[in-house]
Amino acid sequence: MNFDRHILKVLKKKGSNFRKTHAVEFYVYFKGKASAKKAATRIKKQGFHVELLSDSSGKRWICLSIRELHPQYETIQRFKRKLNTLAKPWGGHCDSWGTQVEK
Repeated sequence: MNFDRHILKVLKKKGSNFRKTHAVEFYVYFKGKASAKKAATRIKKQGFHVELLSDSSGKRWICLSIRELHPQYETIQRFKRKLNTLAKPWGGHCDSWGTQVEK
């Protein structure tokens, strides 16, 4: 299953208006806080709002990277690739995203 397409289908089913921008949250994971902080500085320079959080297990750090955009498959893929490139030097990876329904 392609989860990115699935999320977009769920948003559409719930009535989200894709002509409006959405605050899309990309989840970029790191093994430690220091790595997440270094990557956050770089990600912020690319126009993202960033929040650092520990995950529920306490073993990883999330660099929650938020950007206003129109949620389209190609756009989501492009931003995930960009975030993976930015996070790679510190061992990070972007594996998911989410947003609220915008009507």
